[in-house]
Amino acid sequence: MNADELRKSFLDFFAERGHRIVAGSSLIPEDDPSLLFTGAGMNQFKHFLLGSKKSDIPRVANCQKCFRTTDIENVGYTVRHLTFLEMLGNFSFGDYFKNDAIAWAWEFVTSVLRLPQEKLRVSVFRDDNEAYLIWKKIGIPETKIVRLGEKDNFWSMGPTGPCGPCSEIIFDRGEEKGCGQKSCGPGCGCDRFLELWNLVFTQFNRTSNGNLTPLPQKNIDTGMGLERALFLLEGSEVIFECSLLKPILNSIAETLKIGTKAQRHKGTKKDKTEGAALWIMADHLRAATFLIGDGVSPANDGRGYVLRRLLRRAVRQAHLLLGQKKLSLDKPFLYTSAVIVANLMKSVYPELTSRREYITQVIFSEEERFLRTLEQGMEILLKVIDESKKGKKNEIPVEMAFKMHDTYGFPIDLTEEIARENSLTINRDKFNEQVRKQQERARLDRESKAAPTFEIIEKEKLNKIKSTEFLGYKTLECRVKVLAIVREGKLISSALKGDKVEIILDKTPFYPESGGQVGDVGILCRGETKIEVIDTRESGEKDGIIIHQGIVVQGKIGLQEQFNALVNEEARQAAACNHTATHLLQNVLRQTLGEHITQLGSFVSPERLRFDFNHFKKIDERQLNYIEKIINKKIRENKKIAVNYTTFKDAKAEGAIALFEEKYEESVRVVKIGDYSYELCGGTHVKATGEIGIFHIVGESSIAAGTRRIEAVSGKAAWQMLRDESQLLREVGQILKSPSTEVRDKVESLLKQIRALEKEINLSRKKEMRKEVEKLLKEAKIVNDIKIISSQFKEATSEELRSMVDVLGKKVNKGVIVLGSDVGEKAFLVARVTENLIKEGFHAGNIIKEVAGIVGGSGGGRPDYAQAGGKNTARLSDALLKVPQIVVSHAKRND
Repeated sequence: MNADELRKSFLDFFAERGHRIVAGSSLIPEDDPSLLFTGAGMNQFKHFLLGSKKSDIPRVANCQKCFRTTDIENVGYTVRHLTFLEMLGNFSFGDYFKNDAIAWAWEFVTSVLRLPQEKLRVSVFRDDNEAYLIWKKIGIPETKIVRLGEKDNFWSMGPTGPCGPCSEIIFDRGEEKGCGQKSCGPGCGCDRFLELWNLVFTQFNRTSNGNLTPLPQKNIDTGMGLERALFLLEGSEVIFECSLLKPILNSIAETLKIGTKAQRHKGTKKDKTEGAALWIMADHLRAATFLIGDGVSPANDGRGYVLRRLLRRAVRQAHLLLGQKKLSLDKPFLYTSAVIVANLMKSVYPELTSRREYITQVIFSEEERFLRTLEQGMEILLKVIDESKKGKKNEIPVEMAFKMHDTYGFPIDLTEEIARENSLTINRDKFNEQVRKQQERARLDRESKAAPTFEIIEKEKLNKIKSTEFLGYKTLECRVKVLAIVREGKLISSALKGDKVEIILDKTPFYPESGGQVGDVGILCRGETKIEVIDTRESGEKDGIIIHQGIVVQGKIGLQEQFNALVNEEARQAAACNHTATHLLQNVLRQTLGEHITQLGSFVSPERLRFDFNHFKKIDERQLNYIEKIINKKIRENKKIAVNYTTFKDAKAEGAIALFEEKYEESVRVVKIGDYSYELCGGTHVKATGEIGIFHIVGESSIAAGTRRIEAVSGKAAWQMLRDESQLLREVGQILKSPSTEVRDKVESLLKQIRALEKEINLSRKKEMRKEVEKLLKEAKIVNDIKIISSQFKEATSEELRSMVDVLGKKVNKGVIVLGSDVGEKAFLVARVTENLIKEGFHAGNIIKEVAGIVGGSGGGRPDYAQAGGKNTARLSDALLKVPQIVVSHAKRND
């Protein structure tokens, strides 16, 4: 039975028993901020199992991809642990309970999988007599039922809440696989007893005082690791030899040109070490492939940090393994085997195949980046380790560990791992304190550089003010009432001409900064009184309150007074053009570059737009032109923009794009452009794409590893930019006396002429230099059999001086050459010492330092060659005249 057959047989088995088969969810939990990753089959059913929501389906089964950070350290050191795995599970929400759950699990394991009953054991919670008796009734001998404590066989969400006992089906792999201890048995933790299937009986609620009370709805939550079942069915010694993992391991070994002696219970110590390293690489690559496929990108925090840690840990293992074989790792290698992962899993997870190119690009880029970090960081870290050992210390200084992390990008986990290998430790608490202080410094620095923000009103006063009714989607003008005026952080009753204030209104047409779109500007007016609104933002202290930052231009403003609120229509329309254009841009990027494109940030103002997204390759000029062309085509189609409200669940089901990791309310606003863009969005938009007019890309750049940025303009701003560029082209044409259409050819022709002239000049200068070399050789001074050449050249480039000193060095048998030039306001010096003089103790770097000191500079270099610079060009000739004297003094020192 292969993996596909195992999945199908499990799901078919439970479908026949009335279970609805549901698709597994993403590794990124959609509606659970408490989880970093999906780590169990029950995660998507959490609300039903906890009773917070009612399910209209009483029993379900699924195959869920899972990722568990808790097992990262175990991978490679046991035969069974993985970070990524598939979990086969069946669930009951208040329907069947222990009798059926236990009976069906046993039937599937013994009748469908046909695992030998004599090798199976079961565990129950020590106080769960009900489960114990059910197992006995099925026919399990008492000698094969073991009672375990709360640590092993009791599940709970936390200190309080739903919980219940567990029962596990365990496979006995044989005494020879055990730890050898007399106490060895289920729950021991060694590789003999393999936990195959865990049955969780959620039947209690734990109160704050620790009491267990029965739940009104009892649930079943089970999970069997597909890979564990597969490696038992296939008779493999370790999980990495099963058919889902062995091809990955073989591919990595082949790429690294090493063997695959992956046995931890057989072979030499060296074989075991190699096996562990390969297992770690295979597991981490497999997990990384799935994480990237589900939208995770390498980063320095959150999910991205975990992904980065996996990839770097895998590369580190390869580095260690090859180092033991006196080989080196000088280029990325993991990415090539990601294709194997995609091919192995394509029948169940076809998205890995469709995103294969992107996944391999992400892994390649991260490997390449880390190899550079590793080379630099390892050199520094090994010096620190050596110093610690020499000083008979058992700890790496926290300051150094933090510097490795903060300055060189060397992960603390990796530093800890290398420290452990050298019997050293790191004080993690002190390290974390250093990180916290650095984050605080960064926060204060950001705040000091940030643009002025609204003052914060005391919370208790703010809570008394009612939420602002936003009318800006329907109108740009309305009658409003002043509820609060804030000046310098304090509530005031009125403000006069010249006062800078923050104003809270009962309702407003002003759009507050949100979703990357800047806040509206405009005016509040009442008779002779006028307030210029220069920004609009939401309060950070209380939801629903909109604050208008403004300046009293004329008159006086007071509480409870009514004003006309008028949004600047031109600015709002320009921002709307850019916001709709941003939606078009994301859509075209996904079509052009791939479905992996995810918005990581944006900025929309009346003047311009900016869109940040995940992509690991520069977008070339041809692609940018194509993207711009398609967007302008969609603008000309003048498609209507439809805005409606629906539930978050329905919007996602209909394919709406949501911001990555954004938290949404139950009711969401959806913006649809024709039939090619459908996004959750609270921003303002045009009514039809034709209103945008023109879209023009200004630039594309990298802002972080794996993150690209496109900056663009649209509407009037785009027209103005293109008009300015056209005018500039005409002016250049007039200067060149060529029509605009021929400017490019004219410029290329002129550049060709310039290059030809530069070539002639260089040839002429080289001829002059050859003559100068001969002259210098004839005029060289000889002191104590040492030929000394020193000379100044007006406006010679540094490259020309280096070339000349090299030529002279080859023609002089025994000598010192120092040449200098003054270009602009700086002096440049080069020195050469022949090989035979180096043996006598002469050093070009030491000589050039003394010469450079005379021109107010410094320098240094190798014994045979050195260079320097200085600011005092007026003393360059004096410095070069001193060269013979300096050489003589060095000769005396060498004697």
